[in-house]
Amino acid sequence: MSTGDGVPAARCAADARPPAATALRLLATAARHGVADPAYQRLHAAYRVRRLDRSFGLADRQVVAVGTDVWRADAFRAAGARCLTVEPGTTGRAQPATPADAPDLAAPGPGERIVADGYWLPVKDGAADLAYCDAALPSGPDAVGVVDELARITRVGGLVCLSLTGARRPLVHLLRRREDLALLTRPPIVRLPRRRTELVLRRTA
Repeated sequence: MSTGDGVPAARCAADARPPAATALRLLATAARHGVADPAYQRLHAAYRVRRLDRSFGLADRQVVAVGTDVWRADAFRAAGARCLTVEPGTTGRAQPATPADAPDLAAPGPGERIVADGYWLPVKDGAADLAYCDAALPSGPDAVGVVDELARITRVGGLVCLSLTGARRPLVHLLRRREDLALLTRPPIVRLPRRRTELVLRRTA
């Protein structure tokens, strides 16, 4: 099958897809636009999700993405996952979630988004294959409550992914001591300013 110009339709569909989010393209985009530019942020999200997809497989998985990184939620959906976005605080677009508003993760909408506190997520126990929290994760002891919630909503065998700014040694130390989470990635030894670090953990109990 071809288009009116004689170009195969399959080739047109492939050309319409965005280029693969490779490390080289990520560096080039950062140099050209800066890391604060939406073009870089979207590519960075796609790059991180692509790595998760290649390692663990995201197609048909249920993801709960906690935070304000809208690009990451879009990247999860592009990888074939069902993604519920939980935004902290209140906005003009939505009201805080209540128990009666808890979404049915068996069939969430393609862009379903709710507002809720990270310390209490209106999601059933073990409902997610992957729970993801971006750099909105608080520092210090406050982070423990959020991690507890992320672990609660993740099924045994599922993944908890934390995106942090720098390597937070106290939090990493606490994560290593948990019996219900196993750290799958190695945090960097040297902490670099403003560097994003992604920790992937598997829920074991």
